[in-house]
Amino acid sequence: VATPILVGSVGRIPVGALTDRFGGRVMFTVVSLVSIAPVLLVAFAGSIDSYLLLLVFGFFLGIAGTTFAIGFAVNSGVTRTQALVAFAICQFFAIFTLLAFARLSDRVGRRPVMLFGLAAFAVLVYPILALISSGNFALVTVAFLLGFPLCQSATYGPMAAYITEQFG
Repeated sequence: VATPILVGSVGRIPVGALTDRFGGRVMFTVVSLVSIAPVLLVAFAGSIDSYLLLLVFGFFLGIAGTTFAIGFAVNSGVTRTQALVAFAICQFFAIFTLLAFARLSDRVGRRPVMLFGLAAFAVLVYPILALISSGNFALVTVAFLLGFPLCQSATYGPMAAYITEQFG
């Protein structure tokens, strides 16, 4: 069930190399367009209760997670090294918050925790983008910390158990 997250993490390597060659705007556009079909197909797989198709289409959906935050930060003025360090810092904290939100969902329920993550992201999306676009390393790091260990972990932490429970 975590295939989109895995592909997004591992896929950053070749997408990063292609971004160096073709540029961030081209790769962001390509990745965005390539991600449309998997989003629709994951929804279709869920609507027909097919766990196998959900896994297959989820694999391709992970392509969407390979770009954006780091490229946006670099285009906003931080160096590539600074963006990667900020991302590494936030991913370190995300290891713990992902597990914490998964455990919290065992106690209070999957939906409330996932909805908290989505609501937090809805409230914080513009401040996060403003922090990233500042071009300041410290503010980019704060933005990544709000986006990944807080919003994304609250949404993804309980997701594997939630999806598995939907299929009995």
